[in-house]
Amino acid sequence: MRQIIDYGSVRRGWLGATFSDIRPTLLPDGSSARRGVGVAEVVPEGPAWIAGIRPNDVIVTLDGEPVADASQLALAVSQREPVSEWNSR
Repeated sequence: MRQIIDYGSVRRGWLGATFSDIRPTLLPDGSSARRGVGVAEVVPEGPAWIAGIRPNDVIVTLDGEPVADASQLALAVSQREPVSEWNSR
């Protein structure tokens, strides 16, 4: 509601990429591979692209916090304040 009052609409963070969950795999020692989120697609010239994120990359943290799955990452990104400086590139 605060954003609607301040800006006239809801503003959400956007990376310009789609993500997929990574299936856990077992390492040779029997432990599971670390968690993360796979990058499926990246919008050319979008914020993720400009940051160097490419398809098949794996995101394991966001602002230093572990990322467990694609839903958690999408929610965390959407809750951030949008930054529009990538539009000027």
